[in-house]
Amino acid sequence: MARQTQLHTPRSAPTNQGSNNAGYLLAQVAIRNSPARGLASRHLERRRTYPSPRLGRTATPVQTRASATPSSLSSEHEWDSSSSSSSSESDSEHEDQVEHYTLPHEHEWHKFRPELLQLAHPQLEEFSSLVEYDASSRTRSRVVKWQPEPLLVEEAQDPSDPEVVVLSRQRKMARQFHQACPFYKSDPVKHKRCLLLYNSQSIEGLKHHLARHHKKPFYCARCFETFKTPIGRDSHILDAKCQLLDPKPMDGIDQYQRSMLWKKDKWYLSERKRWRWIWTIVFPSQPPHSPYLDQGLGLEVSMARDFWDMYGWRCVSDFLSSRGYLDRHDENDEKALDALCDLVLEDLLTEIIERASSTRAC
Repeated sequence: MARQTQLHTPRSAPTNQGSNNAGYLLAQVAIRNSPARGLASRHLERRRTYPSPRLGRTATPVQTRASATPSSLSSEHEWDSSSSSSSSESDSEHEDQVEHYTLPHEHEWHKFRPELLQLAHPQLEEFSSLVEYDASSRTRSRVVKWQPEPLLVEEAQDPSDPEVVVLSRQRKMARQFHQACPFYKSDPVKHKRCLLLYNSQSIEGLKHHLARHHKKPFYCARCFETFKTPIGRDSHILDAKCQLLDPKPMDGIDQYQRSMLWKKDKWYLSERKRWRWIWTIVFPSQPPHSPYLDQGLGLEVSMARDFWDMYGWRCVSDFLSSRGYLDRHDENDEKALDALCDLVLEDLLTEIIERASSTRAC
């Protein structure tokens, strides 16, 4: 009689191997043999940072109040980025917020990024074949740290030898679709950068993302030229030299929409309904889309993020250990290791997005 056996992934990483080929060997077996080899799936216990097209990291969000600029000179419903923060909006997207370390440009580990990226490709492809996504109804209103879950395999006896137990191929790992930015769902080509900037799985994180990265720019209401500061915009308007043009839509949320997101939040609704409620505020004249990255490039990026969250740190750690690094406990090396993991993930996601863009252009 066949039965099921649960093989639990260890919660802590085993001691780093020092052989010259350890990094390559781990990359070869990281997914295929993780239960048998005792591979740890480590969730980085630090503030998650979202890769951006540059090496620098996204700064801690600074929420702002409405601008004090007179309404006669200002765009309707705007706010000044230099204003003070609202206490109701000062909550971090992440509960495990810590000081973040950025790998210096001159650090020698930068040279390993291309090689680590190449090692990630075949393992990501295999991971994609072993994972299955759905939109289950689990509550995700708060950020939950990833926890290793049991891997189920079918266990049966070999008819020719009763003492031999045969383990069949493991079942697919169940994962949930990642939450999408409404602007990306509205126009995936124009807002593909959101795939790099946004990875929060909470509605609160989504609101922070919208306030930080989708703020409507300062613009002239006559000619619709945009400006970096309200002072530049106001000087332009006072000159009164621009030509009156027909109105055109401006991407982003204004102060009124932002106020609605924070003060009128329907926190008692399910995640899906809260997301759709946010959509109606951001795009009141458009029917809502799916809240999730459930197909195409969005799903591919989600898989890459999950793969790297589960196996990236260990792959990079063993790769460096095989080259004589990390032999002694050094706090700076630990920080640099985490920073290198972020950079390789950034490289991986950027490559996936650029490849999709070039394919679409052909």
